[in-house]
Amino acid sequence: MPTLSIVIVNYNVRHFLTNCLNSIEKSKKMGFHVETIVVDNASIDGSITAIRSSFPEVKLIENKTNVGFGKANNQGFDTASGQYILALNPDTILQEDTLARCWQFMESNRDCGVLGVKMVDGSGTYLPESKRGRPSLWNAFCKFSGLTSLFPKSKWTSGYYLGHLDEDQIQEVEVLCGAFMFFRSEALLSCSGFDEDFFMYGEDIDLSVRIKKAGWKVVYLPDNRIIHFKGESSKKASFNYIKHFYQSMSIYVGKHYTGWYGGAFRVLIRLAIWLTAGISFIKHNVLGNFLLIMDFALTFGIQTALKKTWAVFYFDNPDYYDNLASQLHTLGTSFTWVFFLWFFGHYDLNWKPRRQWTGLFFGTACILIVYSLLPSEWRSSRFLIIAGALITLLATLLTRKSSDWLLKNWLQKGRRQNYLIVALSENAKKIRETLLQNEPQANVIGFLYPQNTLPADSKDYLNTIQNIGQVADLYKADNIVFSTDDLPMQHILDLMVQPDKEVRYLITGSEETAMVSSNSSTSQGKFYHAASSFRLSQGLYIRLKRTIDVSVSLFVILFYPILTLALSRKKDLFFSAFRVLNGKATWVGYLYSDQKVSSNEFLPPLKPSVWNIEYLKNNQDYLPIFPDNHALNQYYAKNYSPAIDLSIVYHKIFVS
Repeated sequence: MPTLSIVIVNYNVRHFLTNCLNSIEKSKKMGFHVETIVVDNASIDGSITAIRSSFPEVKLIENKTNVGFGKANNQGFDTASGQYILALNPDTILQEDTLARCWQFMESNRDCGVLGVKMVDGSGTYLPESKRGRPSLWNAFCKFSGLTSLFPKSKWTSGYYLGHLDEDQIQEVEVLCGAFMFFRSEALLSCSGFDEDFFMYGEDIDLSVRIKKAGWKVVYLPDNRIIHFKGESSKKASFNYIKHFYQSMSIYVGKHYTGWYGGAFRVLIRLAIWLTAGISFIKHNVLGNFLLIMDFALTFGIQTALKKTWAVFYFDNPDYYDNLASQLHTLGTSFTWVFFLWFFGHYDLNWKPRRQWTGLFFGTACILIVYSLLPSEWRSSRFLIIAGALITLLATLLTRKSSDWLLKNWLQKGRRQNYLIVALSENAKKIRETLLQNEPQANVIGFLYPQNTLPADSKDYLNTIQNIGQVADLYKADNIVFSTDDLPMQHILDLMVQPDKEVRYLITGSEETAMVSSNSSTSQGKFYHAASSFRLSQGLYIRLKRTIDVSVSLFVILFYPILTLALSRKKDLFFSAFRVLNGKATWVGYLYSDQKVSSNEFLPPLKPSVWNIEYLKNNQDYLPIFPDNHALNQYYAKNYSPAIDLSIVYHKIFVS
């Protein structure tokens, strides 16, 4: 019987999960038996393949749908057989003695039902949700109104995060964070695990309260630290996050509070939902697309001014184009140009001028084709279209350059970032390669030797880790990358929590070609991985693939009766077309077999496919010889083009 069972619920965070499992493997060396259980909530990012390949000892539970955090954890609890059970988020990294220290504390404190640890984010900053108070009407008001942020150490305004309690002292608290909950099995089972009415969020609050009511202590253990790349699994900024979070709070209030108090609490929660959702919408849909919206307004203004000028110059009538048809034409051309600019990547992070030219070329071609089909009374002038395209080219180039300049020089967001890598030379070079694939503008300052004394052959290193602070200051490092294969996690955490260091930290290992990070407690976790050199990781090709999927689906649906008569074997095409159209599948995807695929494959995730790419193996148009499915999948992801998908679709529908 294992001493400890670890239950991890995973949903599309493979890169974080593999780092988490690697840290668990290192923690297991502390001398007691640990079993690890991963419950996968229908991930489509290759998580299951990675677990089976790299962590065959992990017990894997595969759900066909996303059943929610609470229910998935309970599935793991039912499988667990340990004396203690740890509910752990996949976007966490443990230090080597985390599990041993928790076990020792539980063994010495038999009245402790569950304990949590001190959590820090990817910048080394303490996460206040490591310890929390029980939600109340006043606590909720302070949190929603911002009083908690204004007075984070006040007993009266920071009750939700217990800000008045020392973050470095062992405390008995009311609520722990679900990212790390170390249960005594007896206490967990007596409370029947998580309440499955909570789909996501709030389960940890509810269970903490129930364990405390059952007579057990809920303890915060700060001398034990973990990194929590907060929010990666949930995409915190999305409306779904807001909706699920506050719905869970409403369920909690209905369960634990009654009468006028509970009613007032629910009213406050509803107000918070709408207020937060409104702010989130403005932030991510308006401010997040500000350049696109500005270009649309600018293009519309240019077209309007151009028509006024042309009306006076050519027709000697300033009101010549003052009609509904002309206004709709102006609106349509502006939308078309901005749409094609977006489609071809003008607004992507790593944009290139040729994408702008391509977008405007196709946009103009589309406008001219539609223009030629319009009745004469709906036409304006081809000259206006061509002139508008040229002026729009200059205007959108100017707005993009101005935006980049402001981000770089004013907001400091586009400035070239400096990186220090702490790893042995061989690992450091691999890390540098992955980093530059993700951020081509990154400036890798150099490598630091992960021990205090340089080796005899030290030509690859700037200095040692002993002088990391001085080196970071000297070279103005913005980011420091640590390899967990060359440096203990406990040492990394000690370095991360040093005060007055405004740098971001990234964690990786030689067996894991992804680096994970989170630069603040409010930003979601992020990963850097070798797959970014693949076309199927780039926005333009993702949009092209989706365009092919939608186009083929519409073709199949529109011509299904003819296809059925001509091709009697294709009766399942109709249902497949609707699945692809709804975004639940793609027409063409990777070729998998029963053989294990290395977790280092790191292919860009695709939806389940109707057909795979095996056709390429026997097609002489594709010269490379593919020794295995791995090579074939790599080729498809790196060299993707719509022509590949179309050729496979044609072959499957009309030939095979």
